[in-house]
Amino acid sequence: MPAQREPVDLTRILKQLREERDRLDTAIAALETVKAPGSKRFSHARSTGTQHPPRRTRRLSPEGRRRISLAAKRRWAMHRKKAKATA
Repeated sequence: MPAQREPVDLTRILKQLREERDRLDTAIAALETVKAPGSKRFSHARSTGTQHPPRRTRRLSPEGRRRISLAAKRRWAMHRKKAKATA
């Protein structure tokens, strides 16, 4: 004789699914308000409600750019010199 099944309470299941959907909608909305680092897809609003001024981009002066360029050239020259000596 097969075991008897309990009746399925569809209203309770639907209620639980709707509650889960509401929790997911809340979590998605919270994530959409936070700007991910390096991403431009999300809005700039923050979940805390406080507005921070946008960060200014840092710019290199031509002199600073030249110093970095010369240092990189020196490093690569040393690298090539070592590679040539070991070859």
